Amino acid sequence: MKRKNFLVLMGMAAVLTLTACGNSGDSGNDSAETEAVTEAAETEAATEEETAAAETDTEEETEAAEADTEEETEAAEADTEEETAAAEADTEEETEAAAETEADTEEETEAEEDTEEESAEETEEESAEEESEEESAESDTEEESSEEETEEGVTIGDVDTVTDLDTDETETEEETEAVRPTYTASDYVVLGEYTGLTVEVEIEEVTDEDVLEEAELMISYSDAVETLTEGTVEDGDTVDITYVGTIDGEEFDGGSGDYELEIGSGTFIEGFEEGLIGVEVGETVDLDLTFPEDYYYTDLAGVDVVFTVTVNGIQSVPELSDEVVEIASDGEYTDVDSYLAYIREYLEEDAEYYYESDVQEAIYAAVAAGCEVEDYPQDLVDYSMDEAIAYYEYYAALFSMEYEDFIETYFGSVETFEEELEAAVKDSVKEELILMAIAEAEDLDLTDEEYETGLEQYAEDYGYDSGEDIEAEYGETEMRRYILLDKVFEFLVENNTVEQVTEAETESESETETEEETDAADDAEDAETDAADDAEEETEADTAADEETEEESASEETEELTESETDAD
Repeated sequence: MKRKNFLVLMGMAAVLTLTACGNSGDSGNDSAETEAVTEAAETEAATEEETAAAETDTEEETEAAEADTEEETEAAEADTEEETAAAEADTEEETEAAAETEADTEEETEAEEDTEEESAEETEEESAEEESEEESAESDTEEESSEEETEEGVTIGDVDTVTDLDTDETETEEETEAVRPTYTASDYVVLGEYTGLTVEVEIEEVTDEDVLEEAELMISYSDAVETLTEGTVEDGDTVDITYVGTIDGEEFDGGSGDYELEIGSGTFIEGFEEGLIGVEVGETVDLDLTFPEDYYYTDLAGVDVVFTVTVNGIQSVPELSDEVVEIASDGEYTDVDSYLAYIREYLEEDAEYYYESDVQEAIYAAVAAGCEVEDYPQDLVDYSMDEAIAYYEYYAALFSMEYEDFIETYFGSVETFEEELEAAVKDSVKEELILMAIAEAEDLDLTDEEYETGLEQYAEDYGYDSGEDIEAEYGETEMRRYILLDKVFEFLVENNTVEQVTEAETESESETETEEETDAADDAEDAETDAADDAEEETEADTAADEETEEESASEETEELTESETDAD
């Protein structure tokens, strides 16, 4: 089943981008976007290098500080050991002197014994004091080391401690911002019929012609393509060009570059591609053109421009052969039949994927037509708007632009853009509300097994190593929501009828509908014509009657005048 609901705002934003940008591949645009993306990439790389350098410096400072601390500690311990050794030597000398005194006299021996005991006590006290001093010295050394580390912490600690705290605070803020508002869908939605419906969905049939066209396309992007250095540009050719755009004789940003252009693709502004037809390889021509009035780079809209274009070569796609297949597939396939079989297989997989997506869309459209969304949870709309705008702010930053400048450059008015964005957000929220209302009505929930299976499927579909990785990226709550929405779609597919129709049947129905619409339009036009004719005839009749009346009136006046003249005579 298509992972329809995953990152739905991102998909919606991409659609808005394509819709708003329109003809995104014009002469000025591709180069400008490429330069901007390159600049963003270089900036990001430079930032990473600076970060790495800063981390290296920090590590060196840390190691240096630790080395200094160790040296000071070792020096302090050495001093303490020397003091202890000296004290022990003094104590031994005193003990020897006491022994000699003890040998001289027995009386003094008792006194010396007392003295010895006192000396021993003093020795113990001194030893204790020395041990205390030693411990104090070590403690002072440790404190100094700790102080140095603390002082160094302004630089080093930022990495290990301060940054951790800041990161925790940042993460807490981000987690707070990322909490998606909860709601009860049935408070906002009145469900209509959502089971027992019948929808028609076109199923795409992969033909031999489709397979050959795809093979030619793949070869055209491979190393098997040859570049002709002779010949004349024709419609449909892909040409290697170098172009320089000037306005009033001055080059402008994004107006110059190298490009592989398909003639007739409509990639560049009107007149550019047409102006290259008939140009020979190696020839340079000047194209006097005008940017469209609705050009999305507003500074260029309606501006006259001259593009000086050199045709460097014409790409030639070779005929399908075993040798060409081997080059195009990097040796994976060595004969035409196996290559075409591979292409057919993935085209059929794509067709199945899009068919399942179309089924979901058709069923949802039928269900939504019978539902009424009475209101929207405003906090969810606001949250979704913030997420969508953050998406555009991210891309604005990649282009080293402020959000407002980015929107005005690519989409026009910020106010109009955000109105359209909010409408798109509400469409997305509406779909979620309806699906969640069905989940509530049917008591649909996820078992642990369904969640784990869905998680692994998402990881596979979106290139993650494991379900744990994608869960860590988006969080369990969000992943459960995505997987539950998928389960609702599965329920709808199981409980509604899908009638498959072929492209030919769809075209036939479309033609029939078109004919009926045309007939209806013709009938309406005929009716209007008949009505107009009738009205014209009535007008003509009225005019004739008026003329007769006028003639009769004039005749009567003439007769009266004649009679008056006769009476006068």
